[in-house]
Amino acid sequence: MNDVVLSALMNLFALFGAIANIDNKKARIRVLHYLQRFFGIRNSEIYLKLHNDLRDLYDHTPELDKDQIVDSICSRLLENLESEERFYLLLRFMEFSAINRESFETNFSLFRNVACKFGLSPELTNDFRSFIAGVSHPNVRVISFLDGQLKILKSPGRNTLVVAFTGNSPLYMNDVPMLQDTFVEWPPNSVLKDRMGNVRYHHHILQLFETTALQKLMLSGRNLEFRFPNSDHGLHDFSFDLHAGELVAIMGGSGVGKTTLIGLLNGSLKPVSGLVTLNGKELSRSADLIGFVPQDDLLISELTVYENLWYTSRFCFDTLSREAIDQKIDNLLNDLGLMPVKYLRVGSPLDKTISGGQRKRVNIALELIREPAVLLLDEPTSGLSSVDSEKVIALLKEQTLKGKLVVLNIHQPSSDIYKQFDRLWLLDKGGYPVYDGNPIEAINYFKQAVNYADWDVATCLSCGTVNPEVILRIIDSKTLDNSGRLTGQRKIEPEDWHQRFLQHQSLQEIKRDDPLPCSEQKRPGCLKQIVIYLRRNTKTKLSDKQFLLIAFLEAPLLAAIVSYLTRYPGDNGYTLLDNKNLMIYFFMAIIVSVFMGMSISAEEIFRDRALLKREKFLRLSYGSYIWSKIIFLAVISLVQTLLFILAGNRIIAIPDLFGEWWAILFTSALLSNLIGLLLSQRLRSIVAIYITIPLLLIPQILLCGLVVPFDDLNRNSKTNNVPVIGDLIPTRWSLEALSVASFTGNHYNGKFFATEQRKYEAQYYHASYIPELEKILESSYLEFCKNESGFDLRFPVLQNGIRHLVTKWELPLLRQTGSLTKEQFNDSLYHAVGNWLADVKTYIFGISNQHTLALDQQIKSYLGQNNMTVLVNEKKRFHNTHLEETLVNFNARKACEIKDDVIVARAGMVYLDPPCKNGRAPFYSHVKLIGDWRIHTFWFNLAVLWLMIVIVSLILFYPSFKQLH
Repeated sequence: MNDVVLSALMNLFALFGAIANIDNKKARIRVLHYLQRFFGIRNSEIYLKLHNDLRDLYDHTPELDKDQIVDSICSRLLENLESEERFYLLLRFMEFSAINRESFETNFSLFRNVACKFGLSPELTNDFRSFIAGVSHPNVRVISFLDGQLKILKSPGRNTLVVAFTGNSPLYMNDVPMLQDTFVEWPPNSVLKDRMGNVRYHHHILQLFETTALQKLMLSGRNLEFRFPNSDHGLHDFSFDLHAGELVAIMGGSGVGKTTLIGLLNGSLKPVSGLVTLNGKELSRSADLIGFVPQDDLLISELTVYENLWYTSRFCFDTLSREAIDQKIDNLLNDLGLMPVKYLRVGSPLDKTISGGQRKRVNIALELIREPAVLLLDEPTSGLSSVDSEKVIALLKEQTLKGKLVVLNIHQPSSDIYKQFDRLWLLDKGGYPVYDGNPIEAINYFKQAVNYADWDVATCLSCGTVNPEVILRIIDSKTLDNSGRLTGQRKIEPEDWHQRFLQHQSLQEIKRDDPLPCSEQKRPGCLKQIVIYLRRNTKTKLSDKQFLLIAFLEAPLLAAIVSYLTRYPGDNGYTLLDNKNLMIYFFMAIIVSVFMGMSISAEEIFRDRALLKREKFLRLSYGSYIWSKIIFLAVISLVQTLLFILAGNRIIAIPDLFGEWWAILFTSALLSNLIGLLLSQRLRSIVAIYITIPLLLIPQILLCGLVVPFDDLNRNSKTNNVPVIGDLIPTRWSLEALSVASFTGNHYNGKFFATEQRKYEAQYYHASYIPELEKILESSYLEFCKNESGFDLRFPVLQNGIRHLVTKWELPLLRQTGSLTKEQFNDSLYHAVGNWLADVKTYIFGISNQHTLALDQQIKSYLGQNNMTVLVNEKKRFHNTHLEETLVNFNARKACEIKDDVIVARAGMVYLDPPCKNGRAPFYSHVKLIGDWRIHTFWFNLAVLWLMIVIVSLILFYPSFKQLH
């Protein structure tokens, strides 16, 4: 209280004393008591002298307009007094004036004027009048107590009582003697004692008033037990009953189980035995009535205070209009003193926009907006200054005055904070409850347990402060050895404190017939939750200018770098036809898409973990959250890949196949989005995420089929199919699809590929496959003629080759195929097989000629409509020689070779049909075979990538499936 306010108060006390004709000596004694006891002024002589001088002035100057003086002083005080201070000061003035009872009643209109100036209602003034006079009233109770009367005032809307005692016996409020006929505030946790040690508690007196609103809710627990795996720690045998209107503090040293107890109360942890109920109903039936504020920061730093609250409201109140939600938010912000920061961005703890105390209040507001009946908080004052801590506890105290039950963890409360609590729970090491009751009485309880001399004194007699630390010191006090040094052995073990606690505890049976309070919460459906999540995520990202800049500039920038460096100029200037680096551009385009997709998603779920924990407590759909992330990231990747193609393909001069490019790059990026989300979901640290990304990217670089050729990994394969490890690599499917589509479907080659493929295939069998069989037949016959014992080792190659020709070209089966064994081979069989192979070779040669003529005819037909220059220019614009060399494998030493009795093609894979009908094929095959279905490689590979997307999505959604069960 500052000097200006105190001087004004002395002026008013002097004026009221003069008006009421109070004896100067009595007035000075009462003012001195006020200064020292209630205003906390030690150097009271200055202000007492000021009072005396003013009293002399008013006594000797009766012509002064005292009403005008009162109005003037009250007007100045308004700027420095809060509403609660005005409440107490008016009551203090009336109490002071009532020293002269007759004059008090005569001048009562003066107090009405002061009340009007202070903004206090006439009804409240009448309550004050009844309290001073000791007359029962709806908000005033007068009871006989000891040799006098105890007067109690309860202001409407407040649970804090005001009490005064008229009697000669000493009475103590928290061990501090009360002055006769002088009111004091009776906070909910304070204790009233007489000289015999008889105790009166706040909640007993409160029952004298109409407090039905505080009796509608009871949070109860019976015989709660919880254990951590492979440990005896957790919580041991705890029973309790908590009522609405209580502020309950859980105290104890580090690791005693305070957070565990909060988890049991909010339902996130399931007890091994015992039950927690709300009005006799299990917590699962009353989740909407319980609010939980974790110690972690739950705010979205990119959003404003209003936006954080608005999105939470949308998740909780589906039926409310935007206007109703805005009104609810404004009311809450006004109550919490946060209206000035309504439109400020929350910011992060390292990039502060609002203060730490304001952040904590906004975190609490996220729960209060739901209007829960029970509010649980884990370390709400952690990291705050003493001033901010007091503001937070005062805020929570206000919630109890509105009928809420508030339970919180706290480590080292100050005296002012400690005295705000209505109830105290103390836990000892191992999770043993050792106290449940009045906070002030807790000090007496533990001091008495260890035989302190002043065990019945809990507060400082001079200042009224308490020291909660004394409780923890007593609980954890150690024994001494013979030399007087402290040992590690405790005087009283946690189990002993717990047994003492159980002996003093007595609880009634839980009532199960009280209805639960109504809640207007209604969660939106899953689809609507997706929309809200998506809007929130979009708003968050749009507020992050740095993210937007990087996300949408990196794609065209990387495209420009990659395309410029791979744009190989020939001797006659740059053309796509001569660019020998085109395959590297394909490869880098896919790798960039994969990298961008993974980099924008790798932190998405991880950075929302605290928020997800809370939203799981709100019973929101985790699946909706994941869908919103996938949709948002898909849109970002759609734009990024579009920008990459528009920039990169323009520089590298790829004029067509825009749809194919976008489909492959976007699908690759989307799959990487999901993999990044999976890392973000499953890994526990950001370091682990970024260490894992290279472990996923490098194999995709090495095993895409370009850096390490599959032929080098697959030398002993009988099919030349891509090795299984390659089939598991997404970039392999992307690169193959993009390469094959670019070769078979470009504007130039697409007109002739079908005919050219059939021509090449016939030529391969005519010029390579059948001659290989003929060589084997000839060498086998020579060995037969020499009568060497090992001559039949290559007969299975002939058998397999002949069967393949019959199946492939639909030829009549050579009857002697089964006779190609050592025992049955002879000259006639040799000639029969040789003649058959010669006939087949001639037949396939004819087919080759037909396709050659057909191809020539197609070219002539095209030239009939366009000249040769157009065709040459089209080839330069759309075709690439190096791509053709890679896909056909012109560098292969042989077109085919024998592996384990099978002839395996080593060149021309883009033209040849795969040997298997299960979808597997050599790298760069133009089609994949599923039974009799022929599926173009582009569409097949695209389908495989989407199948991978589905599989990763199912893994992502797995926690949501568990939640359903």
